[in-house]
Amino acid sequence: MTIPAEAPKTASRNRPTALYIWLALAITLVGLLLQLQCLDFQKVIDDNDLVYSVQQRGCGADPVECFNNPVFELYYRPLFTATFALRDFVYKKNLNFGRETRWYHAENLILHAAVCASAFWFFFLLFQKERRALLAGLVFTLHPLQVTVTTFIGGRPDSMALLFLLLFCIGAWNCTVNLAVPTYGAWNTSLNLASSNSSLRRFGWFLLSLFAFTCAVFTKEQCISMLLVLPLLLWRKGYAFPTKSVPLLWLYFVPVGLYGWAAHRIIPFNSVSSPGWSRALHIEMVGRTLWYFERILLFPAVGPFHQSTLGPWDTPQPITAITGYLLCILWLALIWKYRHNPTIRFCALWTSLTLFPCLNLIPIPSQFASVYRAAIPLLGFAGLLGMALDKLFDGWQLGASTSDTAPYNVDHSLGATFTSIKVRWRLNQFGSALPALLILVVFYCSVTVADVKRWRNNSTLMDAEIYGDPNFIPAYGGKAFGYETTAQWDKVEQNFNSVVSAFMPTGPADQTFVDAVNSPACQRALWSHAGLRYRPVGYLSWILPHRGWARQEQAHYSAAIEDYKRVLLINPKDDNSRANLRDCYLANGQEVEAYSLYRNALEVPTRSQSNTDRPSPNNR
Repeated sequence: MTIPAEAPKTASRNRPTALYIWLALAITLVGLLLQLQCLDFQKVIDDNDLVYSVQQRGCGADPVECFNNPVFELYYRPLFTATFALRDFVYKKNLNFGRETRWYHAENLILHAAVCASAFWFFFLLFQKERRALLAGLVFTLHPLQVTVTTFIGGRPDSMALLFLLLFCIGAWNCTVNLAVPTYGAWNTSLNLASSNSSLRRFGWFLLSLFAFTCAVFTKEQCISMLLVLPLLLWRKGYAFPTKSVPLLWLYFVPVGLYGWAAHRIIPFNSVSSPGWSRALHIEMVGRTLWYFERILLFPAVGPFHQSTLGPWDTPQPITAITGYLLCILWLALIWKYRHNPTIRFCALWTSLTLFPCLNLIPIPSQFASVYRAAIPLLGFAGLLGMALDKLFDGWQLGASTSDTAPYNVDHSLGATFTSIKVRWRLNQFGSALPALLILVVFYCSVTVADVKRWRNNSTLMDAEIYGDPNFIPAYGGKAFGYETTAQWDKVEQNFNSVVSAFMPTGPADQTFVDAVNSPACQRALWSHAGLRYRPVGYLSWILPHRGWARQEQAHYSAAIEDYKRVLLINPKDDNSRANLRDCYLANGQEVEAYSLYRNALEVPTRSQSNTDRPSPNNR
């Protein structure tokens, strides 16, 4: 058997030029530098639970334990939580050092660099055009969406899932057989391309793809739908998966089945709360969600990045919902029009399949909107935008001659591109593309820099969340806890008032208050302003003692008494609130009530909590 002298027209290149590699690394470095200041940032919101709380994280220092418990009692993401357990295991003799915030941020930055480098690699394989791949990688790396999954420690699962999905796709791409080259053997050995020149090497790529897909599924459930793009990777023009090895593809369903079984065992599917939306409201909420993701992908801004609730349920937003559906219809129409273009079809399906689980068709149990859920769909969007920018550089007149189906008809190397740039510049045909690219880069970088600063600490983040979503009351709670650490009691009370006024029933502190708190109306009001993970009794048992303490510190004893009485009605075992209530009675001159409280208690607790030792809870 002889080796062909040169690659046939249908062959694909697997090795980019050195110039492409250096430019990809330079863009990745810029993306890292934009977020490098996060090394000095504090832990925020969910970060504290992931680092310190065994119950919320679902495991201690044993990574295997993560496979037996949910994270935040909501999701089954064992590989994500295992990264925190593994750090505790490695530094079990010096946990304080191992849990320093800068190490978690450094890990996220390294992970982000690996994701961007893998994206540049995959875009090159997909497009077979260095310029187009470089533009797509530029959009992906510099898009402001990257801030949430990199600067935020709790955004790690999306970066991990993206890395695994990219390796899944790269492995699947490279385990195919070149149909233009003679083959033999059970695995159809190819003697052409360096990246797939033996059956053993292709089998290695297959195992990498299968392993990476398994890891992606057990990192974030959003990845399961990506199994549907596997045929597009294995059967493309000029290449196919070996026919005799097709039964091996059934192995990709094994991790999906295992994940479904394990997740259902730990978090039964029927245990997820239903918001009780009417059909009309459900349709509107899906439209709101569509517009949310369309906006943060197309028009990224700091405000929408910190939105969590999609607005109150009982305030109609027909224009928002209709806009979301119209853009969705336009998206589907464009997919249908360009369905015969393999790269457009792949990128569009990537975005669509990974966004589909996040549209609240089944209401999401945490927040109804979160920016990090768009991080995985961003890859497909970046591919499409990179193709559009590439067409701009072509002057829109070379579309037919540079089709994806004939990658070797023209020279698509960066050297030829730069030569073409000089000619086009002289002909004044290139002037419209370069300014558009520069404007996009400057815009992305400016939004990124503006958003990174919002993650410096809980105070700056809560300000951003209140600005981005005034309806999200846990942000006011987080702001109040921040003021509590600095003893600004008037601001503590003011922010807690914003929380409780959104859902807590008014009226005297008696049994009618308890009944109202346990009513469906109170539950609905809280879900509308927070999310399905919150419960009125638990949330008020958490919030009211802190507001009572703030009022007590300001000598507003009558108001503090009402707060503590409400707490004891819904949580009679709160001894700290009982002790504080006794102190308020005494300070307010109500000795009889204080004595009655003392007489009825089996043990009188002391005023054991101060403004410095109260925990700062997860406000998400």
